[in-house]
Amino acid sequence: MCYINLLKRCNNFSGYGFYDFLQGDDQRIGWVHDSHIMALRGFEDGFAINDQARTLRFVEDLTTPADRTALMVKVGLKLREDGLLGPWRNELYPVKRKWEDESLFDIERAMTPYFGIRAFGVHMNGFVRTNEGLKMWIAKRSMTKATSPGMWDNMVAGGQPVGLSLRENMIKECAEEAGVPAGLAGRVKQVGGVAYNMQVGANLKPDVLYCYDLELPVDFIPQNVDGEVDDFQLIGMTDLCTLLCETCEVKENSALVMLDFLLRHEVLNREKIKNFDWIKESLVTPA
Repeated sequence: MCYINLLKRCNNFSGYGFYDFLQGDDQRIGWVHDSHIMALRGFEDGFAINDQARTLRFVEDLTTPADRTALMVKVGLKLREDGLLGPWRNELYPVKRKWEDESLFDIERAMTPYFGIRAFGVHMNGFVRTNEGLKMWIAKRSMTKATSPGMWDNMVAGGQPVGLSLRENMIKECAEEAGVPAGLAGRVKQVGGVAYNMQVGANLKPDVLYCYDLELPVDFIPQNVDGEVDDFQLIGMTDLCTLLCETCEVKENSALVMLDFLLRHEVLNREKIKNFDWIKESLVTPA
């Protein structure tokens, strides 16, 4: 049950109390909570709100990505001024349903959960093959982090901003978060992804994380560069399973990336856990 609970923590969205945020021919790009709609009614030049249909759309005049981006800049600054957003990041995210799609517009990272817009990220499991079996490096998030301070995380992880490919961003994050040299980071392998719909109060994160593995030399010790990690620990698979199942000390979405590693490397298999196929399918199926 503990692995199912990891999935349930990140998939607690029912849709109740949200307006559909639609673009074009009824393409859903987000969900906006009832409590957020009131703050958007002051932007009649940008949004069309249909309370009967419970939908939010851009007005017809906003025909280009640049137009929509400009509106969202104005909206974001007002929401920030009114104290309605989480910590401002000064980082633009592309808005798209799938990563390979063209961006519909760009949005400040802090605004994505307010509008229930899908964000993308890259998460890496750094692992070592030892005489005692597989071991994984995990990172203790800095206590100054805006989200999940002090929790355990993947060795390297970061949101996916405008202007970088997934691989470019992964290699950049390797250098910043764990001091991985470019030559070593270049060996990183994309191995799939996990998706979830996590509601936190009136905010929603319907996100996709692209998973990477990097096999590290036994003598490599990660060193944080950007101040976002307080500590690294190398732990075995039994201890990792215990950390995931018996504590709430792992950041929720990062726990899914660790679980994905355990399934792919057959640390967990049909003989060891019930509902193996359901768990594996649930990790990689975007809602």
